[in-house]
Amino acid sequence: MLKGLISLKSGDVVGPGTLRLIMHTVAGKQVPISPEGGWPVELKGGEHGVNLKLQIPLGVKNFGLIWFDVLWGEEILTRIPLRLKQGEMVDETPAPS
Repeated sequence: MLKGLISLKSGDVVGPGTLRLIMHTVAGKQVPISPEGGWPVELKGGEHGVNLKLQIPLGVKNFGLIWFDVLWGEEILTRIPLRLKQGEMVDETPAPS
């Protein structure tokens, strides 16, 4: 389970919009994480904003660099990198008593 937080401050922006999240896999495939049409958001200007808490089940098929694009409507606000590395194998066999 991958957990994350996206926090936006309104600044000069006031009004409705949509927030979207798209994952770019190691293989280069684009996978939408947000629902179709994005998450509806209402910005109120100034210091107000929105927080989006994420819990994404992430099945790992390939190790390497993946990217998450955070979009406001169609505009990319930022890109978040995540490098997936294979860890050491853990022997979960119980020790003999």
